[in-house]
Amino acid sequence: MTYRHWFYLTLFFTVTLILVVGASSFAIDIFGVFRNPQGRQLRVYNNERTAKYLLNERYVPENFNGLLIGSSMSANWDVSAIQNFRIYNESIAGGNATEEKLLIDQALPAGHFLIALCVFAPEMTIDHDIKEKGMGTPSKAEALGSVTILREEFRKEFDLLSREGPEYFPNGDRVIEAKKMLADWLPPVWPVDPEGIRDYDALLSELRSHEIKIVFVVPPVRANILEARRGFLQSYRLRVNPIRPGEALIDFNSNKYDEFRKNPDNYIDDAHLTPAGAQEISRALNEELQLILARQR
Repeated sequence: MTYRHWFYLTLFFTVTLILVVGASSFAIDIFGVFRNPQGRQLRVYNNERTAKYLLNERYVPENFNGLLIGSSMSANWDVSAIQNFRIYNESIAGGNATEEKLLIDQALPAGHFLIALCVFAPEMTIDHDIKEKGMGTPSKAEALGSVTILREEFRKEFDLLSREGPEYFPNGDRVIEAKKMLADWLPPVWPVDPEGIRDYDALLSELRSHEIKIVFVVPPVRANILEARRGFLQSYRLRVNPIRPGEALIDFNSNKYDEFRKNPDNYIDDAHLTPAGAQEISRALNEELQLILARQR
């Protein structure tokens, strides 16, 4: 075989492989960016940040009218328990306001969202790092053929064969196992990043500019840890103070939820909830939200 024949044969197989990968990715459309995603049940499988970014291009705006904006503390809250809205859980592990803003920027232009449940906790402004390379920049080309796509599709097939099933639900909720994580996950004093605060404010400003009702949610911290850090959490609330007149706050660190926070069965660590704890707090979130909406009618 001459060099020229080898070159053209290699080129032919390379181009064919690219076309096959692109065509199969287009047909599967795992993120719902090519075909109408309305009514489809799409989910994250592997790369949480990049996948949610791409899902927010069309899938989230087409199928949901509410958002839960948070971090890993709210990642396994059952948003299907919230009545009168179709909520998508935008929470990501170790997430901050900067990363959440990237997701919301992607979703808002095509969306018709009515409500945003915004987690109000120091974790949201601890830094402004983007923790997954490429988050915020993937385009349809990324969904057409990339390492991300291969990982997602491989994990999808693995989950179908696994007894445990997928880690994520089509509404963005994540399955978190009820096993011990970090013993002292919450430090006595969290760093507060000024750029993180600016991104949190910018995120809220965008929601307000789209006339989306904002309800702030303070996640429940385990009772003994809360007492040790209450001073810092109070000073943080005063410093950030994002709530505007007419906006509501649901505070799961209030006295009303003392018994919940004292029950160790509700917690994996200082602030992440077990599946049972997440279910209970999700029901409470729905009840609190319905009371707020009834008062505002």
